[in-house]
Amino acid sequence: MASPSEQLREAIMNEIHEWPPGEFRYFIPYSTIENHVVRDSVLDILKHHLKDESDEDILHYTRLILSTSIKLFTIVLCAPNIKFPLLRELLKEGISDENLPLSRIETKPSSHNEYRLGKAGHHLCTKAAHEDCGIKSLLCLSKTGVKDLCGSQWPALAPVFKGVPDDIVHYDFEVGTILPYLEDWEGANLRAGGFGEVWKVRIHPAHQKLLCPSDPKGLLLAIKRLFPNGDYEKTFQLEVGMLKALNGYHHKHIVKLLATYKFKERYHLFFPLASGNLREHWDIIGMPFWNRSTYLWVLTQLKGLVSALNIIHNFETGLTSIKPDVPNAGTSYRSSFRGINLRVEGEEAKFGRHGDIKPENILWMKDSVDDPGSLMVADMGLGRFHRKESRSRVDPKTINGSPTYAPPEVTLNKPVSRAYDIWSLGCVFAEFITWLLKGPDGLAKFGTRRLELAEDGINDDTFFSIRTSGLERLPKIRPGVLNWIRELEHDERCSAVIKELLVVIEWHMLCVEPGNRISAKDLEKSIKSMICKATEDSTYLLGLKHSAADDRQGIKMPTGLSDEVNGSEVPVIEVNYPST
Repeated sequence: MASPSEQLREAIMNEIHEWPPGEFRYFIPYSTIENHVVRDSVLDILKHHLKDESDEDILHYTRLILSTSIKLFTIVLCAPNIKFPLLRELLKEGISDENLPLSRIETKPSSHNEYRLGKAGHHLCTKAAHEDCGIKSLLCLSKTGVKDLCGSQWPALAPVFKGVPDDIVHYDFEVGTILPYLEDWEGANLRAGGFGEVWKVRIHPAHQKLLCPSDPKGLLLAIKRLFPNGDYEKTFQLEVGMLKALNGYHHKHIVKLLATYKFKERYHLFFPLASGNLREHWDIIGMPFWNRSTYLWVLTQLKGLVSALNIIHNFETGLTSIKPDVPNAGTSYRSSFRGINLRVEGEEAKFGRHGDIKPENILWMKDSVDDPGSLMVADMGLGRFHRKESRSRVDPKTINGSPTYAPPEVTLNKPVSRAYDIWSLGCVFAEFITWLLKGPDGLAKFGTRRLELAEDGINDDTFFSIRTSGLERLPKIRPGVLNWIRELEHDERCSAVIKELLVVIEWHMLCVEPGNRISAKDLEKSIKSMICKATEDSTYLLGLKHSAADDRQGIKMPTGLSDEVNGSEVPVIEVNYPST
């Protein structure tokens, strides 16, 4: 018959999970440890292995294990060739879970044993020699014993990620750490940008206290791993510092940083996983409903995005001189974007700027299947914020930001400001209204209408063109954009409020002169005023022909973008707004 320790070991090993996939390394879920390492099982095992101890001492060790050393007990239980009397000596020496992971101490070759084990954090020891360092109870271990104990500790030490109100917890993981992921899509759906790469993971429910999971299978999160360019440590600290500050606003339309960690010399950032980005949202819904709920939801999301941008634009970075940004590969192939030095001048240098607003950087997030969701501004990377120094050292072959949504001042090599974002947002708003009125087919037509031969000889879909007059290069809104706005104004689904938005886009956002563009603060006020009127006036909201609008209620919801949304049909969500 199996001994109590063999039975418990078998029960625990039946619940392990492999990570990384295919590498034959496993973690023991913390819930498994909590469920199996309980009073009765510990008592039975200690009584079996420590027969020389009194019942009172056995009870004392049991209480100590359950209160401070549950992981240490699990490690000894699962380690080959490690006996329970050693656990007793460790407990007597005061070793507990707080001292894990055990670190291997390299000693001088002249010592009797060149390997010793010490408490976690021994790498910070300032002694010139380490013969006196280490855990005394483990000095009796052979090299094989040291290796057995070191290797066996990692399955029991998979981290539990915790959230702290108004702060971001950072973890520094040793190379042996086994991360508690049940599914890892790093190789399957990796998305790379100018500053990092993003993929999704499913984290074991017992190993995260960041968000309330909506799926008992485990919470899906997005991981962003920063590229190791330039001063990597400083880049990470600055980015996290700004994201942490933006977290402090608790803004519904700014994506929230949850936690960070360093693993194998690379920095990683945790974010909530979106159901998709705005472009995916448009595509998968298809033609949206023409009704009150849909139009008010769109207006509310537009205001929310502007409100988020207003927060970013009034965020004082306080940055000092640092190295130039990592280039964005999306622009480097365009000769019209080469030889450009972005400059920030005067008071503008103090404030934030997103710098890459596009549908792909606007995420669709929801709390539940019944939630119509919110759009969030994402990818506020370090390079999106102004520097106090000139950007003259930027690689002349590259520039951050997406060419389609970049403003004229980029091509003209003029100083950039927060007005950069207003132009980009105007482009996105024009597409958003196109989708609202004409669906994805309309978006495709709008892109085609904008196509022109640019200065570099490439047919592109930007919103402006550069015309040369003598020695001057003059920007102009493309006729395809203006003609398309006229077409939208005459669409039967275009109401008075949508026409007002189109006026704001054309005359206050897509202005070739940055100084003529509206501020995010004033734009937010303007859209807020439109929403107030629209909630009281159905004709203003839906148009004179609103009697021909959909009699369907609620909002079409996207499916297929996340494991959190399932079903073969597009669901309809009822949304209650103030009655007319």
